[in-house]
Amino acid sequence: DPSFASPYQGWGCETYAEGGVNMGFCVHDSACRACAASCNLECGFASGREWTNVLALRGAVRTTHFSSEGGEFLAVSQSLCSGPGLGERTACEASGIVQPQSAILQWDGLAFGPLLTSKPGGGRVSHQYSMRAQAGACRDFVPVPLQGEGLMLASVSLTRGVDMYAWDFNVVQGLEGVTAVDPVGVSGRSGVLCLSFRI
Repeated sequence: DPSFASPYQGWGCETYAEGGVNMGFCVHDSACRACAASCNLECGFASGREWTNVLALRGAVRTTHFSSEGGEFLAVSQSLCSGPGLGERTACEASGIVQPQSAILQWDGLAFGPLLTSKPGGGRVSHQYSMRAQAGACRDFVPVPLQGEGLMLASVSLTRGVDMYAWDFNVVQGLEGVTAVDPVGVSGRSGVLCLSFRI
């Protein structure tokens, strides 16, 4: 967590790593979760750790790590057209295999999982499902920082070619009692959502 500051001198997570000035003080400074990579040995993440498995990721062929606005993300390219005889576009499309939507996961301090959202008053909560990109038989994701545009995420797909996604989130505040959100229509970079409220 790049925003973490130790209670001693306000130093960052890197100071808790081996050889750092705060090495050995992860537990004392409550830095285990925020500085999981630097504190892995002291907090018990490395030896005997139960690794988490992200469910429902069929046909994962490649992972791409990228950082954005203080968050760490993992784009998982998914394709079911990587077997013998399916490595070309025409063969993949002719097979009739429905391709999974590729997942984008976020690091929560202990594991990669569904994207996090901010809560009113601070803190973060995890969404129930991973973010998905309709990238066809996806082979790779490439983060592309553009001057004045922010971060774009390019998907390289056997069946769809190259698609570009703007990695930008709008913040909506003040909606209470929302029970469902359904996409109604998408045009270019903007979409329409239908919100259901509990009265």
